[in-house]
Amino acid sequence: MSTVSINVEIDGQQHDISECSWYFISPCGCTSGVMTTKDYDTGGWLTTEDQAMASWTPKRSVREQDKERGERLELGLREDVVERLEGECQHTPKWGAPVIPDGTEWGSATGLRTIHVVEELKDGEERSAWRAPICGAAENYFEISRSTRGDKPMCKKCLAIGAAA
Repeated sequence: MSTVSINVEIDGQQHDISECSWYFISPCGCTSGVMTTKDYDTGGWLTTEDQAMASWTPKRSVREQDKERGERLELGLREDVVERLEGECQHTPKWGAPVIPDGTEWGSATGLRTIHVVEELKDGEERSAWRAPICGAAENYFEISRSTRGDKPMCKKCLAIGAAA
């Protein structure tokens, strides 16, 4: 019986792909996440950065914006996971995240193509609330959370206002 193995070169040495992980590198250069090289949907392997990025961030528009901001993936050894993830990012902004004004958060509204920066939730408010985005777009009912960043691309006007603040 024959088997196929996929070998990759890391730091001048050959390694089986099963010994590797994809590391997420923030725009600041810090490692911010990790994922396996195994593609559990197909049973195969994520052998390219584009495949891994598409697996992690299914929405192409969000992926493209993340790449423009400097996010990337790097193939590395799985045995280095703890060492690479135990550090704390010392950069400003932390993890290379887009700068937004204090007291604001990203929000996603049904029917809008982008997420917007809106006033953060107040004590006692549920996860969603009526808000007017800082870019001047119409008031809408927004789900407000950092986790909405992967849902849709970020509003470029909101990003520009945040960077100027």
